[in-house]
Amino acid sequence: MTKTKLLPILICSIAFFLILSNSTLANNARYYEDVSSTHWAYPSIMKVHNLGIMGEVSGHKFHPKEKVTRAEAAQYLYNALGVKEETSFKMAFKDVPQNASYYKAVQTLTSLGVFQNTTAFKPDRHLTRAELCIVLVHTFSIEVDKINRASFKDVVSKHWAKDHIESLADIGIINGTGKNMFSPTSHITRAELAVILAGTIDFQLKLTSHEMVYDYLQKDYLSVKNLYPHFSEEVVALVNEEREKVGAPILKVDPKLTQLAIIKANDMVKRSYFDHKSPLYGYPWDMAGIFDYPFISLGENIARNYKSPKTVVEGWMKSSSHRSTMLNENYTNIGIACVNGKNGQLYWVQQFSSN
Repeated sequence: MTKTKLLPILICSIAFFLILSNSTLANNARYYEDVSSTHWAYPSIMKVHNLGIMGEVSGHKFHPKEKVTRAEAAQYLYNALGVKEETSFKMAFKDVPQNASYYKAVQTLTSLGVFQNTTAFKPDRHLTRAELCIVLVHTFSIEVDKINRASFKDVVSKHWAKDHIESLADIGIINGTGKNMFSPTSHITRAELAVILAGTIDFQLKLTSHEMVYDYLQKDYLSVKNLYPHFSEEVVALVNEEREKVGAPILKVDPKLTQLAIIKANDMVKRSYFDHKSPLYGYPWDMAGIFDYPFISLGENIARNYKSPKTVVEGWMKSSSHRSTMLNENYTNIGIACVNGKNGQLYWVQQFSSN
């Protein structure tokens, strides 16, 4: 790809099924006799109730302080995961009878590698906070690494669940118990589990809606929420109008390519540069590799200081190199980002691909 300046502000181009419904919380009418609307876990309890993940223990009582057994945790995780496929997986557990209400949940999660297929499941044993971190990570395929911002005084460097605990704390799925303590051996309560499952569902929703992505280079989850969706939509429409004029195929919006464009735009703002090569990620094709984006061909246009979709597309069209990239008939996908930089500058990124 060529690199040609157009004014000082423009440079030419070079996963399962989850119950993720954002159900409305129940109205202010009290549902559980032992959970008031002012209870600290009330919103989460009602969320997991509405989603059919956790329900009453007896009558209209939730028993928020009751400890959760391994069998109960398996059932709630299974409900949250929402797996529809049947499995014929043969478990080695001798303490999980086939007529147990939680049998299918344990069988499915074990087949997915959440639980180790040993001879003893210990269904009646209460689950600890550290153990919950392990099964959460495996149930929802959450990335775990050793580079974390969170740390707790009672989770030492050699603790068997340290990375899992800190990684989940980093993304806000689980919190400590106060005074920089995590209490890894304490048993999880129903109220605590409701809050954690509700937070996990919200986190998974961000992933599936392409508002968050894992950065394998920085070992962290990045927010890639599009803060200017209407601008992005308008740029796509304007680009496709220009492509129609020359008989080029219409581009479709690729959410994952849009993620890359947002990452690039945010990176330029954060690291104060304006170029196709990122000091951190390298060139666009390098970045695509880091974020596991498959492509046959890839192109990029960047710009800044343009105030509207119309003016930035016009600016790109006035440059032969940018125009060539936008009208390239080999591209089939497009991703657009617009982010607010310092002093109100808007940074624009167009990315194109075929795959």
